[in-house]
Amino acid sequence: MNKNLFSAIALAFAMAMPTYAQDGVLKKYAQRLSTPLHYVCYRTKENIKIDGKLNEKSWSKAAQTESFVDISGEGFPKPIYDTKARMM
Repeated sequence: MNKNLFSAIALAFAMAMPTYAQDGVLKKYAQRLSTPLHYVCYRTKENIKIDGKLNEKSWSKAAQTESFVDISGEGFPKPIYDTKARMM
């Protein structure tokens, strides 16, 4: 009886270990395993002056990106400024 109980406990432990190990690996490499954001950039026929100002009409049609985040991962402070971008 003790031999069967020990075998059952050993089998359950052996089956559970990969799950715990996998959780640790997934947490460690979660950022590298995540899908990066993607964006669509449309063309414009309007001449754009690259000056950091969004005063051409085309910029109002360009979608904003999500807010930038620190790529260092969890445990680091959030960015001070809410930074976004527009691309064409």
